[in-house]
Amino acid sequence: MAMAFPRCRSGCGCSARRARSSPKNATGTPEKKIPLWLGGGGEKVTLKLVAQYGDACNVGGGDADTIRQKLDVLKGHCDIVGRNYDDIVKSTGVNVFLVDEGAKAEDATVAARGTMSHEEFSQSFWIGTPREIAARMQPLVDAGADYIIIYLPRLAYDQEPLRRFASEVIPLVG
Repeated sequence: MAMAFPRCRSGCGCSARRARSSPKNATGTPEKKIPLWLGGGGEKVTLKLVAQYGDACNVGGGDADTIRQKLDVLKGHCDIVGRNYDDIVKSTGVNVFLVDEGAKAEDATVAARGTMSHEEFSQSFWIGTPREIAARMQPLVDAGADYIIIYLPRLAYDQEPLRRFASEVIPLVG
C-alpha cells in the first residue's frame, strides 16, 4: 500500500495517504453517464422530472391500475418535453413470500413476519404459490412495467426462495 499510496507531503502533519497518480478522468465527470433512476409517482413534479432527466422510474408499488395511470401521465410529460417515452425504463416493486402448494400461509410465514400478525404481513406481502405470484405479476408487465423489483424476506438465512422464484415464477411471467 505504501508504494501505491505514499504519505501526504503537504507539511500539514497528517498521516493521510494520497494516490500516486491522478485517476483517468480527474475532471469530476464520469467517463460513462450514470443512469438516473427516480422513484415516486408525483404526477406534477416527480414524473415531469423523469420525463426531463430520468433514465428510469419506479412507480405504482405493485398495483397495475396505479402503474398504468402513472405511466400515462409520464407519457404526457414526455410528449410535452419532446422525450421518447420508450427510452425510459419503467419499474415497480413488490414484496413476495412463496408458499408450497397446499401449505397454510399463516403457518408458512411465521418466521418471516416475526411479531406481525398474518393479516398485517399479508397487507404488505404477496403470499402465494409460484403460479399464484406469477398470475399477480403478469398484470404489472401488461400495465407497462419493464422491471419488477422483488423483495423476498430472510434471504440472508435461506436462499431457497430466491432459487424457487427464479426457476418457478420468472418463466411464467412475460
